[in-house]
Amino acid sequence: GLSRQPNTFLCYSNVITTVLLCAPFPYNLIGELTLFCVPSSAVHQSGHNSGVIHSGIYYTPGSLKARLCGKGATMAYEYLDKKGLPYKRCGKLIVAVEQEEIPRLKALYERGQKNNVRDLTMIDAKGIREREPYCRGLMALYSPYTGIVDWRQVSLAYGKDFQEAGGTVVTEYEASDMAMVKESPAGNTDEIQR
Repeated sequence: GLSRQPNTFLCYSNVITTVLLCAPFPYNLIGELTLFCVPSSAVHQSGHNSGVIHSGIYYTPGSLKARLCGKGATMAYEYLDKKGLPYKRCGKLIVAVEQEEIPRLKALYERGQKNNVRDLTMIDAKGIREREPYCRGLMALYSPYTGIVDWRQVSLAYGKDFQEAGGTVVTEYEASDMAMVKESPAGNTDEIQR
């Protein structure tokens, strides 16, 4: 959530918000605000998730989630390489262990193809064993572009970028008031003027 006071934003989801704040104009708000993270960077969901860099297999083709997932994975890997942050592009297997699961696996493959999932392939039982010797199945989807990262480290790097760009990060800030605001209509940029 994001709450605005004059020249101040209170940020609860600092990974996503910091990325937006460092984005090109008109989404760039640096120089106009101070960012307060409660109570410190990535101590909630960003620092306690599975760490997966998703490839976009499961999302409805053409949906915003599907489009952003593929683009986000590419941007994440580029950022991690640029900053020298550790990650592992370990890939992912989605395995059918029973014959009746194969049609669902094939449907997932088609969905992944429609979502432009990089290098997504169908593999047989031998291919499964080659990639994961302790896994058994009849057939699997192999997504080599899926990876893992410590999003807390990424969040800390975003915060450092934000500070280097002139932003201020204040931790352990106690909110004294909170208000709900309506979401702006699509395309409205009134709240993000320079």
